Amino acid sequence: MSTSHLRRIVSVAAAAAVVTPLLTSTAAQAAPGDEHITYQVANGSTYIANVDGSNARLLSTGIIGRPAWSRDGSRIAYINNTGSGLHIANADMSRVVDIPNLSGRPLDVAWWPSGSDVLYTTPDYRIRFQGVDGLTNEGELPGLVRADGEQDSQPSVSLGGNVAFTRRTAAGVSTVRVWSRSTATTAQVASNAASAAFSPDGSRLAYVLGGSQVWVSNPDGTGAQQVTTEPQSALRPAWSADGSSLLFESGRALKKINVASRTVTTVVPDDGVNTVSNATWQSVGINFVDRVYGPNAIGTGVAASRYAYADRGNVNDPRGRQQANAVVLTRSDAYYDALAGSALAISKRAPLLITPTAALPAEVLNEIRRVLGNSGTIYVLGGADAVSNNISNQLAGLGYTIKRIAGTNMFDTNIRINREITTTPRTVIVATGLDFYDALAAGAVAGLDPNTVIVLSTGNTLPAVALNYLNEIDPVDPLVNIVGVGGWGATALQTHWENVTLWADYPFYRGFDLIGPSAIHTAVMVAQAFFYGPVTASVATSDSWFDALTGGAMAGAIGGPMLINWKDSLNSEVSNYLSTNASSLAVVQLLGSNNSLADSLIAPIGDSIGLPGTSLYGEFTSTSSSSSARSLAARPTSLLEPTLPTLGSKAASADSVPGVTPRVASQR
Repeated sequence: MSTSHLRRIVSVAAAAAVVTPLLTSTAAQAAPGDEHITYQVANGSTYIANVDGSNARLLSTGIIGRPAWSRDGSRIAYINNTGSGLHIANADMSRVVDIPNLSGRPLDVAWWPSGSDVLYTTPDYRIRFQGVDGLTNEGELPGLVRADGEQDSQPSVSLGGNVAFTRRTAAGVSTVRVWSRSTATTAQVASNAASAAFSPDGSRLAYVLGGSQVWVSNPDGTGAQQVTTEPQSALRPAWSADGSSLLFESGRALKKINVASRTVTTVVPDDGVNTVSNATWQSVGINFVDRVYGPNAIGTGVAASRYAYADRGNVNDPRGRQQANAVVLTRSDAYYDALAGSALAISKRAPLLITPTAALPAEVLNEIRRVLGNSGTIYVLGGADAVSNNISNQLAGLGYTIKRIAGTNMFDTNIRINREITTTPRTVIVATGLDFYDALAAGAVAGLDPNTVIVLSTGNTLPAVALNYLNEIDPVDPLVNIVGVGGWGATALQTHWENVTLWADYPFYRGFDLIGPSAIHTAVMVAQAFFYGPVTASVATSDSWFDALTGGAMAGAIGGPMLINWKDSLNSEVSNYLSTNASSLAVVQLLGSNNSLADSLIAPIGDSIGLPGTSLYGEFTSTSSSSSARSLAARPTSLLEPTLPTLGSKAASADSVPGVTPRVASQR
């Protein structure tokens, strides 16, 4: 395949299926659906090759045991003797993340299917999990208990989140067992067996029986059949991405067998010197870069709504979009009233639309009708000088229930919005109201917890209405996170901390500050602190607020962070965040036209979340047909993950982001 820049901009206003691969001129290309294999030789080198063994080239030295590839092939987890011992890197071994806080150097590693976590075996033969971002504490699978003297190892995870593993009993018998995610219990599948491997779709289990031959059975052990009949032995099976074949070790060679026909081919022959071992398959998945935009800021807000929300009454939307319960409407000429509006929109399951003060554009009215039908609640932010009574009366006359949220100033409006969101906030984020970056990046956090509120500061101070509001919140019943986002917001919270009497009584509390050297970096820190194993992420320009406002409500609605970036080039902090989370990320949305975020960003973003040249690009506009907005449900069936909770809990904590320390009352 040519490595020249061949990407075409494709409009999908009429047909969402029209997408094109992203091709770059600086990296080796991989076609979606291609596969590779990796294997080790006796000298400790790990090679990557075509599935027939051709074009073998050195991948790395020093890897211990079998590495593991994420489902889309974008990230590799491996063990060596440096750092913690467990590392995750791009497919070319760049951007390595050392996974800290482990219970000793791991013995083996496997991926959780969502790409949010890896499982590994500790030196004392326990199976534990850890987040792939290097920021999340480890844990154990619930209900995975063992008796004294038993040893667990070699985890393999099905698409549905069940875990097959080898358990050596106290009597020295090797067994294959399966831990059920739904029941949190384990059951034995085979005795005198080891090296279990789930097929990619989770319907079959391969394992080595009697230390000599590969067998395949149903996950519960029924229907077991011997697959290999090697004169020596067949060890450590590994499935192909399509589930048709198995790699296995035979003597010093690496072979492949078609499970249906039992046809065996030699992939890496015995050279009489080196033993080939620890073979794996690297599948190549498809990720998406979607541009969501309109002809102007108002149109981009409409496009964001269409991307996230289905037509009213279409509960079986082919793109998996949700039904809107309301609409949030705010002015298009200033952001003041709406900095907390994205959190309100997310909590109410509502798109956030913008309008000129005097009159409602037809495209906005049409979008309201599309998502609400002929009735429903519309939250209007700000007074009549922000969104005129002419507009609210028009909408009321059409049958909609109007709830105007307006205070004496923007800070009073902010608190009134927070009271509409919840009476029992669980996460309180303090950010400045004198700029837009920090508050809009923070607003998407409401997609994780609808009891999230944004409290605006007047630069480095808190207005009286904000102080009074904070003093109403009990920080311990239930436990509340309070986070200062950005230098101004964090300083305002610090300055007035002793005035927040309910909070200051506690020497330690669940709070910390997120302050980056730039607004772009701060937004990345928010994403790191709150979003665990994101499947989607949105990017807005740092030049203006319009797209981040309406797009932030969209980002939170589909469960992803809001990132900020320059117009023309991909910021290194944003690129690193996308790359680190590539194993879980499937879609990145660019908010606004190429006047906001240039086309030059498309390829590097696609290459950050997948293998070079494998991401697909689509455009979704304010005039796209209702079925055209691709959401997460539109991922190809072969790549569609089940609805899985991430294994860890990513409640924001002081350990979430490097360099962040908890705020202590005595430091005030």
